Amino acid sequence: MTNCKKAVLLFAFWSVSALSFGQHYLGYGTSVNYFTEKYTIDNYTRKQFGWNASASYNFFPPDFPLGIFSLISYGSTTPATESIPRESMKARKGSITDIRFVIGPSFRFRLDSGIFFPLSVCPLLLFTRETSTERLSSGSQIDYSYQSLSGGIQSNFGAVFPVSNIFFIKPGVLFDYIFLRAEKGEMRMNYRTTHIDQYKKTGYYSFNLAVYFCIGIKF
Repeated sequence: MTNCKKAVLLFAFWSVSALSFGQHYLGYGTSVNYFTEKYTIDNYTRKQFGWNASASYNFFPPDFPLGIFSLISYGSTTPATESIPRESMKARKGSITDIRFVIGPSFRFRLDSGIFFPLSVCPLLLFTRETSTERLSSGSQIDYSYQSLSGGIQSNFGAVFPVSNIFFIKPGVLFDYIFLRAEKGEMRMNYRTTHIDQYKKTGYYSFNLAVYFCIGIKF
């Protein structure tokens, strides 16, 4: 057996052993979001409101403040306004759905009562799909589809309140900063249109602020 294989097996054994003796928190929740984004090349800004449903997981070794946090969520947003310099108007109607995934380190601050406050700062991966429809004067319609892959950072701060030996509740807030995006397809808004056949990087950044509430089990 090579040294590389030995190292992989040793790491796998250590990981399983650590997880088997730690504290696990599995939660399911929902959030409301305020999302603002800017395409820097077009100097185009769009603001959105939405919701997300999520599943999250926290692991902490016994009596140790550093652990692991992961989250996956699915949600929908509605464009509210869009703008370019010196002009702004109500956004064109469309359907926007997104899937978020984060995993990274988590820190907890504990109180004697069993309540603790986890703070996580993690890499973020975001997939977005957007559809819109344009009606023609002839009465027919054209359907447009736009997709994007984005990367950034998410910070997540909550408060875990144990309600029994098994169940807990967790209200909190999270903040996303997204600074990488590749896009393809056709976006049809009042101030921005695209027609891109393959994924292509674009100048972009966005901020998302969400308030959430989840319930879960600990084991």
